[in-house]
Amino acid sequence: MKRFLFGLILITLSFTTYWWLPVILCVFGLFYFKNFFEVIAVGFIIDILYLNQNQINHFNLIFTISMMVALFLITKFKKQIFI
Repeated sequence: MKRFLFGLILITLSFTTYWWLPVILCVFGLFYFKNFFEVIAVGFIIDILYLNQNQINHFNLIFTISMMVALFLITKFKKQIFI
């Protein structure tokens, strides 16, 4: 239930606030929850919302890719700490 509410809050914040607040909360969620894949959806939403008309033809999913990398790195980091 905590994970669902936190994911719902993150998605709502990605629509209503600046990009940096959901990103910071995503990092906290990655440390708190196991396999927190909702960060990829939040990154995609932020990419779509902040897409510039000049960038439509280019591959510009910076937040989505950075969330995927953060998910991978923090998951590996957590496994090494808790072993």
